[in-house]
Amino acid sequence: FPIIPIRGEDFYYYIDNSGNILQKLKGYEKAFGFYENIAIVMSADRKYSVIDKNGNKKFPYKIKDCYQRYSEGLMAAIMENGSSGFIDYNGTIKIPKIFYFVDGEFAATEFSNGFACVKSSDMGQEWEIIDNKGNVISHFNSLDIPTKFHDGFCLTTIIQQGEKKWGYISTSGKLLANRYFDYADDFLHGWAYILIDGKDAVINTSGEISLVVDLKNDIKAQSYSNK
Repeated sequence: FPIIPIRGEDFYYYIDNSGNILQKLKGYEKAFGFYENIAIVMSADRKYSVIDKNGNKKFPYKIKDCYQRYSEGLMAAIMENGSSGFIDYNGTIKIPKIFYFVDGEFAATEFSNGFACVKSSDMGQEWEIIDNKGNVISHFNSLDIPTKFHDGFCLTTIIQQGEKKWGYISTSGKLLANRYFDYADDFLHGWAYILIDGKDAVINTSGEISLVVDLKNDIKAQSYSNK
């Protein structure tokens, strides 16, 4: 059943789908939603713990900082003892990794279909794609934190001729359609919205681009031909 974190006047707590406060899940400095049946909460000492839906801690030791949710059984975390990497539900580091930050945010994505992006160093804009075994698949550049992979592509940003541009990087590190766009959204069911040369368009995962105005004309033509 749904369990939702709520911010109260003095602390965070969880409610069920009827609005009842779950007494075993209250009194946190911060609380995040349940994913894969577990949630991340922050206590008064500003350290994080991993809990189940009964309020039980999955492991006793605390986390200094983390991505704040699990995906495919893994979560990026910096432990209280200074070790860091992607941990499993028991707090065991399965993929050792040094993590960095971009504008105060964790410079790592969650896993999606076995792949994640991690910033390679504190300097520069280089990122690496890793699989769920920790193998580095490829490298790419991104100004901002990439999105997780959708339909096999993550959305990245760069500066080109003084302007911010968006592009799609595959799990193998290749740039879709070999170009960047004025703006772009994540893929959904194989298609995504883009702004190209100031015009609305859509792109598919094969890199085929169609202007929205052309699609409208095609739809109009088909509707007239069916009359």
